[in-house]
Amino acid sequence: MHFGPAGIEEIFIDGSFCTEKPDLGDVDGDWVEPDEGVYERIDSYWIDFEMILVPHVWKRKWRMWADHRVEFFIHPAMQAGAAVGVPEFFRQDREGLPGGVVQVVRSKSS
Repeated sequence: MHFGPAGIEEIFIDGSFCTEKPDLGDVDGDWVEPDEGVYERIDSYWIDFEMILVPHVWKRKWRMWADHRVEFFIHPAMQAGAAVGVPEFFRQDREGLPGGVVQVVRSKSS
């Protein structure tokens, strides 16, 4: 994923791989909008939120999920729910307990 050229510095991922589940599911995540110009710099694939039917699961999902089983939300542009923002949503599990999250850090080496 080439988020760096878009100027995105903060990327967080979570999902079942951050739990003790034996069967891993998808990867969820969010990135922090650095400025309004990011939408001109980022590959449009990563901001395509059109829902498509994914035949093998019989659900409508974003293309990034259909292709890679990953969903990236944008903070603060998107909300996870009426009362909770994306970062808070990803930092708790389905029962509301604190959940694991990984921050992706780009290497400074050349």
